[in-house]
Amino acid sequence: MDAELDEIPVASLPDRYGVHRSQVYTRMDALKKRDRNLIPTKRGKRSFITRQMLEYLDGMAALIQQGQTTQEAADQVLRQLPTRRADSPVDMRQVQSSELAIAAHNATSAFDFEQLLSKLRGLQELADQNWWLSSSQLAQVLELETLPPGEKLEFHGFRFSKAGTHGTETAWKVEKL
Repeated sequence: MDAELDEIPVASLPDRYGVHRSQVYTRMDALKKRDRNLIPTKRGKRSFITRQMLEYLDGMAALIQQGQTTQEAADQVLRQLPTRRADSPVDMRQVQSSELAIAAHNATSAFDFEQLLSKLRGLQELADQNWWLSSSQLAQVLELETLPPGEKLEFHGFRFSKAGTHGTETAWKVEKL
């Protein structure tokens, strides 16, 4: 297989996952902490990842969307997704079925579901009561190390908009979409 066909530009990943570049690097760092070989390669000024790393990132995206932290998602995909040799072809059906298996596993886990439901109910109450969160509180609720740049964020069916200040931090208004 042509090496260039097996490499995916890191610059394309924020659009693929609908997140900011910093979140892509946070996810790649979480994988690298668990397996030193899971790092992008540089060619000139551009960075690329392998199809295997893309499989891991795809699995992490599905888990994070279901409410897992970046660290939990990295641990789970490295345990569950099959590894393959770098020179073997990619079977996208296998990747998709692996993602579905991870999603099904999480959907049947009462603890994970209850935790997600609790978080969503809390966000709904914040929206209903018109309560604001500081940047650090919002990052903690969304399980992000830092908030992506911008005036508005959308996660879990809610919009978070800058609305003023909360002490020395930015205050965020919560709205249900």
